[in-house]
Amino acid sequence: MSLQEIKGSEKKKVKKKRTSIEGPGEKPEGKKQTGSGEKQTKQESKTNYDAIIKVLAVLILVVFGAYAYMVLTGPKDPSQGSYAYSDEVLGIEVKSEFPLESLQNFKAIALLNSSDAAITSCNYELSAISQMSRKGYIVRVEKDSPGIYIKGEGAWVRGRNSGEILSACHAFACLREGIECPDGLLDIPQILAGQEELNLVIDGALGEKSFQKGIITIGYALGTLQSQTGAPVNTWLRNGDTCFLATVLNSTGLFKSNITENSSCDSIDGIHMLDSEQGEIRMEGNRITLQGSDGQVYAGTVIVQNIIAPDLRERLMDVNIDF
Repeated sequence: MSLQEIKGSEKKKVKKKRTSIEGPGEKPEGKKQTGSGEKQTKQESKTNYDAIIKVLAVLILVVFGAYAYMVLTGPKDPSQGSYAYSDEVLGIEVKSEFPLESLQNFKAIALLNSSDAAITSCNYELSAISQMSRKGYIVRVEKDSPGIYIKGEGAWVRGRNSGEILSACHAFACLREGIECPDGLLDIPQILAGQEELNLVIDGALGEKSFQKGIITIGYALGTLQSQTGAPVNTWLRNGDTCFLATVLNSTGLFKSNITENSSCDSIDGIHMLDSEQGEIRMEGNRITLQGSDGQVYAGTVIVQNIIAPDLRERLMDVNIDF
């Protein structure tokens, strides 16, 4: 073998050796794998970020969608509506989508709580003559421009101040119970306060509601007047045209009645609870007549009580007395 052939053979061996060392290329291949892992991690992070953004976007759409639904489907200002029927009761304008007498069918109602004293007093009045139910006909008593608005989905009873709220409340109660109420209804406290004796006459033909609840309801109101005027309270039982003195309500023992015998009912002033086919609160001189069915007469006692002493129920509840 020549010298040149030996040198050529050695060069091939060196070349093969270098190839065998660098050929597998662990480091170059390792660097390529590391770069691919970082890229994958970044892609996963971006995917998670995009998912969070999508979830947040959906939540925002749901919230705004719910808000839009409430705005579009919720109760609108009733004073802006169109009504087929209207009337005026106790000086309060009444507007209704259906005949006013149909309101008598809505005995089950739902009321909204309030910290306002007049609204609370109205709620007491309406709850006393209704069947309370969360799914009942919604009656909203609110402080706003005076008026009564009656719709299929609910009613609004409104007044700008306590006096207007209570007037609207009494008007709504009269309508709901089918009772005809005179414009001078709010003068009842002044009429009774000027009498020397406070008389309550109950028709013996009335039913259980008037006797068990109505007498107590109006009795509390007369007791309030008694504490202010000092006049005794006399309870009479009516049989035909004759009234029999039943008892003398004398809470303090200081007041003595001058009545010692029976009397003609027509000669007795005060409050008369009378069985009748016509529901009405009638005012004639010094006499106030609550007449109608048993339920209507009882409703009349609730209305009159709340006119005489609008804060009475709240004061009684403060001392754990309910009725």
